[in-house]
Amino acid sequence: MRRPSWYHITTRSLFLAAALILALTLWYLPNFLELNEFRPQVLDFLQKTFHCHVIVGDIRGELVPYPGLIVEHVVFLEESSAARQADARRGVWRAAPRVLASVNGVHLWFSRKILEGRLQFRAVRFSRPRFIVHRETESSGEKRWTFLSVPGMTSSSAVPGGGGALVDEWQIRNGSVEYWDHAAAATHKWVADQFNGSFLTGSQSGSITGKVPRLGRQAMLDLHYTGAAVFPLEAHLGAVELSAIGKETPLQVPAFEDTADFLVKARFEPDFAVQATMEPMLLPHTDGKRLRVRATFEKDHLHAHLETLDAAPMTMEVDADIGKDAWKARAAVTGYDAALVRTFYEQSWVDRLLGPGTLEAHAQSGGSGGWNWSALGKDFRMEGTALRIPEWSARGDSKSTTVLAHGVTAQGGTADVVWALPEASTVATLQVDADSVTLRQVLEVFNLQSKPASAAAAQPEDSMNPFGYEPWLITKGSMRALLHNGTMFEIQQSRFVIAGMQTNLSGTFELTQLNPHAHIQGDVQNIAVAPVVESFFKPPSPVTGTGKISFTLAFPMSDSWIQGLSGPIQLEIDNGLIRELKTIYRIMTVLNLSNYLRLRFPQITARGIQFQTLSGHLTFQNGVLSSEDLFSKGPTLNMGARGSVNIPARRIKISLRLEMFRFLEDILKDVPITHWMFKKPSKILLPLVVVVDGPWDNVEIR
Repeated sequence: MRRPSWYHITTRSLFLAAALILALTLWYLPNFLELNEFRPQVLDFLQKTFHCHVIVGDIRGELVPYPGLIVEHVVFLEESSAARQADARRGVWRAAPRVLASVNGVHLWFSRKILEGRLQFRAVRFSRPRFIVHRETESSGEKRWTFLSVPGMTSSSAVPGGGGALVDEWQIRNGSVEYWDHAAAATHKWVADQFNGSFLTGSQSGSITGKVPRLGRQAMLDLHYTGAAVFPLEAHLGAVELSAIGKETPLQVPAFEDTADFLVKARFEPDFAVQATMEPMLLPHTDGKRLRVRATFEKDHLHAHLETLDAAPMTMEVDADIGKDAWKARAAVTGYDAALVRTFYEQSWVDRLLGPGTLEAHAQSGGSGGWNWSALGKDFRMEGTALRIPEWSARGDSKSTTVLAHGVTAQGGTADVVWALPEASTVATLQVDADSVTLRQVLEVFNLQSKPASAAAAQPEDSMNPFGYEPWLITKGSMRALLHNGTMFEIQQSRFVIAGMQTNLSGTFELTQLNPHAHIQGDVQNIAVAPVVESFFKPPSPVTGTGKISFTLAFPMSDSWIQGLSGPIQLEIDNGLIRELKTIYRIMTVLNLSNYLRLRFPQITARGIQFQTLSGHLTFQNGVLSSEDLFSKGPTLNMGARGSVNIPARRIKISLRLEMFRFLEDILKDVPITHWMFKKPSKILLPLVVVVDGPWDNVEIR
């Protein structure tokens, strides 16, 4: 094998050393050149290109990769005169104009035409630039945008009389874009960085791409500019974490966990306009449903279209005109998706509305700053109820909100609701008018009905039905109520005809989650006793007649409400029978001497103890009904009672005092000497005492 000679090794080493020295010379030599004499030309070139005031730092030369100049630091500012004029119009004094951009280093590479004696550039590169966009409010109310102008087709030569010169390409390396919103109540800043790209002057087009870590770990922003397009600026935002939007912008958005892609098109002149599209995004808590949004803002007009992408889509169209002194908006919704609505508006009642329905809403403001709105909804249903809402409406302004709803049941019943809430108060008013609806249908609206649904219709054989009132029909009724801070429902006045009974009711319902309770008072007239009792207990009713009561009651709002029922009741029943004591009554008619003295035959076929009035004071205490003065007056027999009925335990213990000598008592009442003995109306002389005791399905009488 031939060994390399010393000559070849020396020649190669010398060549490599010379090449290295030449490269280092080309790289470092310009750094030692003082080129600040080009400052006026560079300033003139940049200022006329971007139409703003420019401050430049030191200037040095560059030979690699292309011959040119390097400006160490450049700051782009508003034109001072324009800034002062704008501030004067706004009544604001500012010591310095806005910064539109700052660049750590600007590379200006010479054009070949430099050989002709003109200072012209083929390409310009911004290293680590910081571009800033400002949004401000003028004194007239108009929004003003301030930003660095895009370079035009030509830029003036720095050499006097040099004419126009074309810069082929503008480059950006590792740049950032900042958006400052000074029009907001508190100045808001939004930043995107790590941008790289270029702009071709000849075609007035270009693109830059970078990461937007503040909008997600994988979020990317791709900006395209085409000067000839209707919307020159086009931005693609990909893999945006929606949960980050609320952190980086003043928008109040729900806490989505999905990512989405955005396409935004915009122009700033002659009128600011934006078109935006959000690709289908996954909605939380909706079993995989996705939402697409498209929006356009142009010449103070906003149009937005939202739609869900599933078998039963929900769509929304929004149009808004935002003028200098006033605004107006319209929204139209078709279909209804409770899961979607709950995503934006977390109220439990929205889960119960079913579609498809339609909604149209309008809102507008006046020059004085006041505003009002109205809404009209049609063809909704409420889950878990037989109630259909063919139409509802709402209206409001800066002082109050009012909602009017009309509901219809499958049986033809109707309910009209008026809900009013003053903005400055936590107390809302409610007015309800009902016709031919059942109590259960009313309770279904508040989700207070018994479950399962058949419980109200079932008649247990050996126990009471605590929900026996639910099938009662409200033939006519009205109610006025207040809702205090969402935690207490106060019925100021209500009048209903329920199952033929005339009811007047007032009271409060405490809606706290820990201990919901009700406190009510009122009276009921024209009570058909037998049907009412048989709604709760196994028929036949032990008592018949027509009655009336007045009451003051308290009870928990739960399925076990009967176990906490407490309060006094005043009872009066007219012209009825006490059926359960008919056997004792038949025996007493045989033994009662009064019947024979009055020449009456014993009533051995009587169906019960007939009475003209049955009255007394009763008291509920945790579901136990007791009385000390219950008394009945009848044509043939008076009777007193004292004792209790334990409803939760299903036991009864009552002591009855039956009149044995009615004829003798009548005589003694007429004698002046003995009539004082009967001053008490419920007085019975020598009564027969009967005790009724035991479970009410197996009671003992002794």
